[in-house]
Amino acid sequence: MNENDETKGIRVTIEDLEEGTSETKVIWNDYLLIAAGDRYLANVNAHGNGTHVLTVKRDLGAVSS
Repeated sequence: MNENDETKGIRVTIEDLEEGTSETKVIWNDYLLIAAGDRYLANVNAHGNGTHVLTVKRDLGAVSS
């Protein structure tokens, strides 16, 4: 079956509540990181065996509301 076959996988819809915009994506054999607020992707380590380590940090300088 085709890797881009949209009958497999999961459909994720994200809505930005401040902007009122949304986006939908179908993913299969992949991953999706969603960071919100003062969280951000700080680093990605990709190992030769296919393992990825994602480091998510908190921006201590961000203003919380």
